[in-house]
Amino acid sequence: MPGVHLRNVDLNLLHALHALLEEQHVTRAAKRCFLSQPAMSRALDRLRETFGDPLLVRTGRVYERTVRGERVLRELESIMRRLETMVQGEEFSPARSQERFRVAMTDHGSTILLPVLLQRIRKAAPDARLEVSAWRTQAYEDIGAGRIDLALSAEAVPPTLECELIFNLDFVCLVGSAQPVRTRR
Repeated sequence: MPGVHLRNVDLNLLHALHALLEEQHVTRAAKRCFLSQPAMSRALDRLRETFGDPLLVRTGRVYERTVRGERVLRELESIMRRLETMVQGEEFSPARSQERFRVAMTDHGSTILLPVLLQRIRKAAPDARLEVSAWRTQAYEDIGAGRIDLALSAEAVPPTLECELIFNLDFVCLVGSAQPVRTRR
């Protein structure tokens, strides 16, 4: 979808796209969305044009997802759950959550925080998934674009993002008594 702006995408097709990619069958997807089979076929044609990818390809009597179709389905599973929650107004329930939380953190942060974080998530939200990626300079941009949900870092945070201090670390330097650096001040 390079060069395609969200404002030019028919978001009404998201439900059809989700059904098509899950069912891998135009008629079943149409029934699920209360559409006729020809209407679902037209929706698939529009989606293929929008994504610049076939999304589903016929092999024999069945459709199979393309690599892009697989990726889109993974994203849609999270997006559709969030949209349903937003529309229904449900409170977040960790015990029932099947969300995927995408977190970027430094190696140092993952060493300190990840074991405890995983333990707490498994206990409070056993069906939630945590995807951890390495910290990179574009992490704050990734949050704004929705590519990650959270970043743990010691870097300065842009004013457009919310942040919370979770802990402080004091760094110390240890040197042997014979080191020349000890005599300098």
